[in-house]
Amino acid sequence: MATQYELARITWPAPGVTGTVTATITAPDGSAQTIAATSGDLQAFGVWTAWFTPELTGTYTIVWNATGGQTLTTTLVVTAAPTPTQVMTIGDCYASLKLPSNLIGVDPVRDADMLAYAGAATAIVEGIVGPISPVTITEVFDGGHDAILLRARPTAIVSVIVSGVAAYSWIPDFRAGILFAPPIGFAPGIRNVVITYTTGTGQAAPNVHLGIREVFRQLWERSRALGGAASSDMVMQGFAIPNAVYELLAASTDMMPGFA
Repeated sequence: MATQYELARITWPAPGVTGTVTATITAPDGSAQTIAATSGDLQAFGVWTAWFTPELTGTYTIVWNATGGQTLTTTLVVTAAPTPTQVMTIGDCYASLKLPSNLIGVDPVRDADMLAYAGAATAIVEGIVGPISPVTITEVFDGGHDAILLRARPTAIVSVIVSGVAAYSWIPDFRAGILFAPPIGFAPGIRNVVITYTTGTGQAAPNVHLGIREVFRQLWERSRALGGAASSDMVMQGFAIPNAVYELLAASTDMMPGFA
């Protein structure tokens, strides 16, 4: 099983298969793509691997083909990507704009538009502090290192796969978002380390909530200055986050050092 828009790893355990191996992937809408597979560090075990990013939900059909004539058909079920985190309520939107709460519901179109901007503001802040709602993330790294730095601070490590084999000799530093692999480190290889972990506590700290409200206010007021014709996506382009918001979020920044 895989998640929409997240990098998916597919494998074909085929001992004895040599030469060139490809995987033809047919999406639920009938569109197809053919990608080359690699055995990498697992050549001795005959495990072929390919990666792709599914853009649709549903069942994908995968046909593996080797130059020697061997073939195998498998399937992969892709589930929907998580919905955007909704931290602000419509009441928060009105309070942020200093509008009286008795106007809520008077103009449903305006209310829906406000919530769309609130979602955009939340996405901007999540880009700074990391995911708020619990999500599962899969990342791929090159091996040959004693430690690996994750993009977000994990709440749990789901799995660590090194060269196609589950690995258990690692030690996490959840606060720093680092996985250590003593005493010899992660086996050398190109994109041979696959780490799946969960992140996000499900709750926005008070300073994060205020930061989202401030970003929402500025997005909304900017759109009104443009005559209200701009969509939330258009307004987000080139949006400069005020220093005051960065200061609010500083204590809750979950993205690891080295990442913007």
